Amino acid sequence: MGILPDWDAARNAIAELRPSTITVYLDGVWIWLLQPLTDQQRRRLERQCHHLRVEDGPAWFNHELRQYLQVTRPNQEAMRFLSRRPHHLSHYQVAVDWSITDPEEHAKVDKAVQLCLIKRWHRNAQVYQIEATSYFSENLRAANLLLTYGDKFNRHTGECHTVHIEWRTQSRAAVKRSGIENLDDLIKLDLREFLRDKLKFAVPNIEKLGQRNHRYIKGKGNRRGAHSYYRKIGEQLLTRLQARLEAEGKQLSTQRIIDAHRGQFRVSECLEQIEIGHLIPLLEENAGQSTEVEARKGIWIDGHHKDSGDSLELIWQMTWENPKIKLDELRTRTRQQNYQIPDFVLIETKNQFLDVCQFLRLNDCLITR
Repeated sequence: MGILPDWDAARNAIAELRPSTITVYLDGVWIWLLQPLTDQQRRRLERQCHHLRVEDGPAWFNHELRQYLQVTRPNQEAMRFLSRRPHHLSHYQVAVDWSITDPEEHAKVDKAVQLCLIKRWHRNAQVYQIEATSYFSENLRAANLLLTYGDKFNRHTGECHTVHIEWRTQSRAAVKRSGIENLDDLIKLDLREFLRDKLKFAVPNIEKLGQRNHRYIKGKGNRRGAHSYYRKIGEQLLTRLQARLEAEGKQLSTQRIIDAHRGQFRVSECLEQIEIGHLIPLLEENAGQSTEVEARKGIWIDGHHKDSGDSLELIWQMTWENPKIKLDELRTRTRQQNYQIPDFVLIETKNQFLDVCQFLRLNDCLITR
């Protein structure tokens, strides 16, 4: 049998985390339109989001809905443009990225998040692992789906050591239950407050687990002052659960403890919550600060940071002189001059950053609702 996780180390990793960048953003919206977009409107919308998927044809549930859009990381202009058109909002995704400078700290935080993140009202769902991504339901089309991973770079800043946590609301009924009727409501939604409410972290109190197991499963009365006895029972309980999970190729976590003992006793009474307010700060808590993207001079190429130099100057020059140049042509020109086009450009002022983001069709990550 394996050694139990170090819950105290996981708690400290999250409580003491101070990311170099905190990015809170709308990761995507899926809508049906009554009136299809023209080709010109499509091209305009493509410039205002990271990716646009369009399917023409009536919806199976309402033939008046004529066009289906999946809009990935739309900026505020795209949201306002779509909100003015009659639409049916069926799906939205809200995410937070924590970028961490130190690779060792990133590995510890990623492990701690996988260990301590929990989803309220999980019901009969189970945590489902696909490679490095944890989905908090084996049904990836669940009405409310929580997921996390730490093996990809930050899509906004290019920093390669990032922990990503995402909440997906994936049905019209779930969208309405969340208090959202249309894109106007989503534009007004405080994404930080939303994630503060949805994301919960906790570690088990092993002594209380042992006490509940002794009382409700074994059916025995409480023992006064039996703290070490209850802790021993709790450790045995978790050790057996861990052995069973490892036989199935899974790892022990707070969520799996909850799932394993659901219906036997109130596991919520045996958990110690971890405060994460500092990891999703409200806007008024950061007056005068840019918590979305820290201003740095330099570029990120393939997840690696480079000092600013000729390649960055070339990108600036071509951007300012040829604002309508296509990205493919820019890649060709940079290759001809032995330069690499960076996936992400980090420069010193907000306006310059927004211009380059718009030019490279990246999400406007400095403006957040």
